[in-house]
Amino acid sequence: MQLLKRTLLLFVAAMLAYSCADENESPRYTGQIQFSFNPNATIKPGGRTAAEFPDGSYLIVTIQSANGQAIFTREQVELVRVGDEYISEPLPLVEGNFRLTDFWVVSPSRVLLYAAPKEGAPLADLVDDPLPLTFSVGKDQLSNVGVQVIDVSDTSPQDFGYASFDLEVVRKFQISVFTPSENGLEMSSATATLLDGLDTLQLESLDAKVNTLGFTEAPDDTMTLAITKPGYGRYTRKFTFNQLKQELGGTPLTVVLEPAVTFIALADANSFNPYSFRLSGTGGQFTVDWGDGTSSLFDIGAYETYEHVYTSSGTFFVSITGDLQNVVEFSSFYGLGPIVDHIDVAAFTELNDLRIGLTTSPTSIDLTKNKKLTSIMFIGNDMAEVIIAPDNILTYVSLDGPNNFTTASLEAFVDILYQSVVASGRTGGYISLYAIWYETDNAMIGPPSPATLHKLHSLRNDYGWQLDPLP
Repeated sequence: MQLLKRTLLLFVAAMLAYSCADENESPRYTGQIQFSFNPNATIKPGGRTAAEFPDGSYLIVTIQSANGQAIFTREQVELVRVGDEYISEPLPLVEGNFRLTDFWVVSPSRVLLYAAPKEGAPLADLVDDPLPLTFSVGKDQLSNVGVQVIDVSDTSPQDFGYASFDLEVVRKFQISVFTPSENGLEMSSATATLLDGLDTLQLESLDAKVNTLGFTEAPDDTMTLAITKPGYGRYTRKFTFNQLKQELGGTPLTVVLEPAVTFIALADANSFNPYSFRLSGTGGQFTVDWGDGTSSLFDIGAYETYEHVYTSSGTFFVSITGDLQNVVEFSSFYGLGPIVDHIDVAAFTELNDLRIGLTTSPTSIDLTKNKKLTSIMFIGNDMAEVIIAPDNILTYVSLDGPNNFTTASLEAFVDILYQSVVASGRTGGYISLYAIWYETDNAMIGPPSPATLHKLHSLRNDYGWQLDPLP
């Protein structure tokens, strides 16, 4: 029977080693270590029964190299029960010698159940090998260390050789983010924010892979997970760690983001005016996630103003979803809806008029996906770069300052505009490049290079475009 149990234990250990292997793990990890123990064979000062050892309990371990360098510090490790024994998930380690200096068994609700005593502690004589335990890891090998633990009932941390049992532990779950592509869904990078109301508890960058998120909040505390990515709708869900763990059952949380118009709103809760923008279209509806835990459903009207009152000041990731293909005009003007950091309007595929003026703005905007645009106005804001498609159909352009355009960024814009005009033969357009929008002298943004001036003259003389000012 003992042989059968040991064979089963080794089989489960091998399966754990296989299933827990991370294809993104660094190749410097050449071996693995796991731990095993039997709670029924422990010393029980308080008389705890095995039935009080709940499913979902886990280990907290600290592992050091032979010279004392920290490898894992208070690392949370999952457990698997096999009969009366428990084995941990394997941890990756380089080939070499190590020391196990902390070993706790903790319930899902963060109650300490068992611990391994340290050498010299009052309870150390009750086990054969008190901590630290030394062990070795070989290349391409799974090593196992058996640990004797003691029930902590009716004991103190000092009985085990600790000043205190600090249960500031890190809980983990995995998450993958997907976005639509021409070939279906594909993994994507994004940003994960853990929130308590509007307070940010944690901010993490997610790569285009299965990511592992760790946090230290209590397992039954309710939090909000927000996933954001420019150009995609904001994903949010409220959860507790225990609920999420039970729901996922060891599989990654999968989040699919849908295309959206996004920007970072700069909100002033003390402003007399609500935050607002304007748009118009050909019917339908859209939803605005204002980034503060609220959202609004609107009808698409004929150039109406859409407002929101922020109750706290700061920056908020705003996403607009819905019948975006019906929107043909969008504007943010006069500081009523200031935008910072980024704006992504690619999902407005039928947009023909875009205006951001006399307000705070991002320094760059990419309009290469908005091929129906005929009119753009970016005046008196922070713009330094406007990127347009080579096959754009623009006929009205106003980039009047003050802004952050340089000679180089103006040259890049004018070059693409000029090449598209030459290719299509568009005539009768308009372009305004005043250095100060309300001053009508001959000063221009940039200022333009001689090559840019040559193309501007050609637009005026060869294609009948009106040019302001006249250089």
